[in-house]
Amino acid sequence: SFEAGRREMLRLLKGDPAEAWFGGDDVLSIGALSALRDHGLRVPEDVGIIGVNDMQIAGWQNIDLTTIRQPIPQIVTSSIELMLTMLKDRDRPPETRIFGCEIVERGPLPADPSR
Repeated sequence: SFEAGRREMLRLLKGDPAEAWFGGDDVLSIGALSALRDHGLRVPEDVGIIGVNDMQIAGWQNIDLTTIRQPIPQIVTSSIELMLTMLKDRDRPPETRIFGCEIVERGPLPADPSR
């Protein structure tokens, strides 16, 4: 939840801050982003944060969260195929499928140091 991400980031900020954090979900990352901003830290200038799922809210102007987009339709279709196959052949060995993801980069980008 938003509150869980915020609460955990507030706890982490009591120690030595990391250069970047990876949130397991966009909502957790948005909560963490809120805590970072309340502590006067700018993302990505002062600290990095990235979420997962590319939820619509991640792209809102006041949030601007970099996130990882997963191919959800492919994952759902594949999951259904695997379940149907398992129901037909209960002795079938487990199968692993890997899906490509893409980073959706948002937020102000640091200035180009070569200029």
